Amino acid sequence: MFLLFAFAFVVLLGLGGIIFLIVTLSQGESMREGRLKKLISERPSMDEQTFIAALIQKGYEESLVKKLYSELAWYLSEQPQFGLNPSDNAEKDYWIPKENITDLAERLYAQVQGRRPLLADWAAWDQRTGKAPIAVLENMLRFATNK
Repeated sequence: MFLLFAFAFVVLLGLGGIIFLIVTLSQGESMREGRLKKLISERPSMDEQTFIAALIQKGYEESLVKKLYSELAWYLSEQPQFGLNPSDNAEKDYWIPKENITDLAERLYAQVQGRRPLLADWAAWDQRTGKAPIAVLENMLRFATNK
C-alpha cells in the first residue's frame, strides 16, 4: 500500500514538473513581445520635441527644459527598471506614461531650484510604500508643493 502511494506521488510530481517546464518554455519571447505591444498601445511615448514644447507652453525657460530632459534621460538610464518610452527595453518593469513625464519634469525643476533632492524623495517613497515611484509621483508632487 505504501509503495503504491509513493509511486503515485512520484508520478504526479514528475507530471507537474513536465507541465511546468512546457508552460515556462512557451511563455518566453512571445510573452515579452505581447507585453511590449500592449505597453506601447496603452502608454504612448513622448518624444523630446513634444516634451520640450509642452513645458515651454507652461512657461518654463527653453534652456532649463532641455537641461531637465537630459537629466531625466540620464536618471532613467541609471535606473534600469524604468523606461521613458515602452520601446526602450521590453524588460523594464515600469513605464512613465505621457501624462507623468511633465509631472516628473516639475520635480526635476524643484530639484534644480535647490529644494528637496529627487533621488531622496524617490528612495523614501519606494521604501515607504513598496510601490513603483511612478505610481506615487503625483503624491510626491502634492507633498513637495503643499497642494
